[in-house]
Amino acid sequence: MVDINYVSFMSKYGSKWAIKASEWNPGQQEFENCLSQVQAEEQERIKKFRFEIDRKRALCGRLLIRRLISLLHNVPNDK
Repeated sequence: MVDINYVSFMSKYGSKWAIKASEWNPGQQEFENCLSQVQAEEQERIKKFRFEIDRKRALCGRLLIRRLISLLHNVPNDK
């Protein structure tokens, strides 16, 4: 469970998260599993990127957004 003070702080002051997509080297199955966590429209958009690094960055961004919403609204990440 997330500390309510942390959520209040994020709501009031914002939040900055960073990820080094270039250091994430998922196998095909791991990438597909992560991709299945985003909406179908986003999956199609992500798959259209020509370069792998761009696909990884786009996917990481969508997953971070889902995690932030999950924290702020106390919704399980898989919903």
